[in-house]
Amino acid sequence: MKTKITQEIIDGTVWGGQDVIVRDAELHGFFLSVSKRAKTFKAQADIKVGGVRRTKRQTIGNAELLNVQIARKLAEKWFSEVRDATELNRVHSSISLYDLLEEILIRGGLKAGRRHLHEKLRNLRRWFPDRANEPARQLNDACLMCAYGEVKAKFGVTTAESAMRLLRFIKDNDVRNEMAGLSRQLIDKSLQHSKPGYSNDRSIPLENLSEWYRRVQILPNPLRRNMHLFGLYTGLRPAVYTRLQKDDIDFETQVAHVRACITPNNHSFDCFLSHESVAILEEVFELHAAFGISSKLLFPAKSSSDRDIPSITREKSMPGLTGSVLRNTHRVVAQKMGMARDLSMILAGGRRRPDRDMLQELDFQNLSRGQKQAHSRRITDLLKSSSGGA
Repeated sequence: MKTKITQEIIDGTVWGGQDVIVRDAELHGFFLSVSKRAKTFKAQADIKVGGVRRTKRQTIGNAELLNVQIARKLAEKWFSEVRDATELNRVHSSISLYDLLEEILIRGGLKAGRRHLHEKLRNLRRWFPDRANEPARQLNDACLMCAYGEVKAKFGVTTAESAMRLLRFIKDNDVRNEMAGLSRQLIDKSLQHSKPGYSNDRSIPLENLSEWYRRVQILPNPLRRNMHLFGLYTGLRPAVYTRLQKDDIDFETQVAHVRACITPNNHSFDCFLSHESVAILEEVFELHAAFGISSKLLFPAKSSSDRDIPSITREKSMPGLTGSVLRNTHRVVAQKMGMARDLSMILAGGRRRPDRDMLQELDFQNLSRGQKQAHSRRITDLLKSSSGGA
């Protein structure tokens, strides 16, 4: 649909089950996009770089907050900048990697680039001192692997990953197509395999859980021992279970009421507690009474037992074996048991539960409790396998 976009058009266009695009008859390439979540002004331009046609899109702003006349002027400015960048590509036969990054950062529309302009440029010279001033067109896959090895040897694996992300940023925003000789897939591959032992999906091998339990049991702080076990049994995020309060626990119904304000996705849910989790919490309450801990939190920091400061979840004596790795281990156990991924995510608070129209409330609770108890029993078996009991 093509018509002049006015405020009446914006107000009258609604999402009816599928996305709607209203193209402006006054400014070619300017259009209104209506999705389920928002109404957005966008601009689109087709350019030729090195004989290859490329389509670029830019989000101008939220149509419910931005005046249509202002949005049209911003789109005109963006079109002008895109044309200027295309013209520069025809005039200059080559540009250095440093100058290319600087051009990308000062170009309108890249807000994140403007915020970190100096930092990105400084890092480019620091990580690629020999290649920063060389023509960007000379950078190919062989140069990429060589540069990755140099950065890794000099600064370490973590910095090498950051260097690859910087090159990916330049590659993705290169309207000149100067880096055509560099493979985007190779950059992604280097990021996937550079730190195989430190990915977000890292978990404790199930055959090592008994040894892990032995090391937890010799920790000097009994409250922290229970905190790690509670994280493994429930699968909750560390940022969630360290902020749980004593009032959130309902022993009668065996439920932990997780408040929305302590979840990253800002939604509350009930975490069903197995018998093992209840036993852990009962011991925690006894420790609070024995040591006179007045904090509302279940697991307060050791130095602030009278204040509501969450405990740090990672143990210095057990690097890589506490914190988020316990949530991932919880999921691995669920997968090995054949539990549906959606249900395991719901039980660990990673996804909203189904609507009541799709699944009856009572059936969902019974299913969740049964699966949770079976899951906890399996964890207990793994902990007891050669450790003398859990």
